[in-house]
Amino acid sequence: KHKEVDWETSADPYAYQDIRPGARPAATTDEAGLWMQLDSIERKLTTAGNRITDPTLTEYIGGIVCKLAGPYCKDIRTYVVRAPHFNATMMGNGTMQVWSGLLLRCRNEAQLASVLGHEIGHYIRRHSIQGFHDQVAKTDFLIFLQIGMAVSGVPSGVADIAELIATGGHFAFGRDHEREADLIGITLMSQYGYDAREAANTWAQLQREMNADGHFSSGSLFNATHPPQEEREATLKRVAEKLQPAPETATKNRKQYLKIVGPWRASFLRDELRVGNFKTTTELLKMLYEDGHEKSEILFFQGELYRLRGKTPKSKGEAGLLSFQNDDEKDANQNDFEAALALYEKALKEANPSPVIYRSIGLTQQRLGNLAEAKRAFAKYLSLANDPKDRQIIKFMLDKIS
Repeated sequence: KHKEVDWETSADPYAYQDIRPGARPAATTDEAGLWMQLDSIERKLTTAGNRITDPTLTEYIGGIVCKLAGPYCKDIRTYVVRAPHFNATMMGNGTMQVWSGLLLRCRNEAQLASVLGHEIGHYIRRHSIQGFHDQVAKTDFLIFLQIGMAVSGVPSGVADIAELIATGGHFAFGRDHEREADLIGITLMSQYGYDAREAANTWAQLQREMNADGHFSSGSLFNATHPPQEEREATLKRVAEKLQPAPETATKNRKQYLKIVGPWRASFLRDELRVGNFKTTTELLKMLYEDGHEKSEILFFQGELYRLRGKTPKSKGEAGLLSFQNDDEKDANQNDFEAALALYEKALKEANPSPVIYRSIGLTQQRLGNLAEAKRAFAKYLSLANDPKDRQIIKFMLDKIS
């Protein structure tokens, strides 16, 4: 726990005491200039095309943030956005983004709480302004701070630097900031009854994706500014043991998490396929299958991954962005199409198979030249699907096959 002082009027502007609930920096400080720019970025975020506004999902996630934030609840605004990477971000003015790739990868509410608590820690400890000051001390950016005047007498150079901080650029949180946020996050989740061991499990799951391809997307929380993964996981495990010697009294809230986030998983997985990293997506789907929730859905997307790769020229390899626009038959990878069909058939044998599986079987069989099988699959899809939006397209394809 960090001592609270009146940091707005402190004689030492680098004291970095915790921000007080409801407080804003004094108008004459560089931190105020930073916040002004972040406020502008937040206004753009409210109308962003990839923002998810579904009230059930956003109120659920916002409720978790509010519970963990306690007295800071009203100071943090949470935005859920469609971005297929494991990430959540916190800006110094209290703007939090929760990315869909994070929601896809969490297995329960406790895991999500560990990441949200981490981001709340960044806000409470004012890591944005600390990062800004650290960079000013190490570089020649002091020159920019002396050029011009912004609103309320704030140097104009602050605006450009704030933009970099907000977008996760050059002024990313440092490793010490990440370590501190980790400890705050796991403490908050334990304080509110979550199973603290899920914090380490979250990172262990993501590590499996990293190991599958030897690297991970730049959109991820894993980058050069974060502590080594082995250190992070070991530290969180050790802290969890101290915080909760009797884990049976803690909760994961898996059922509630799947009830709220589960209906969005198919949409998030489609976004994941578009990223086009075959190895890491395969590992992610494997872990989701092991988790046991809606196995038919996961098997279907495993099939989709193979089918879409089969449409990609072999010269592009397994990793990198997949081209889903190529319809040239000579580029088809027959082995991928056959693997896709096997996974679709397996998906149909699990509980609650979706009719859309038959549509993908039809597309795959058509690509392989098996027109009779394709026709049967398309007809089955139309007979089972409840007023699908692509009905006319599928009817046209059936007429073409006939």
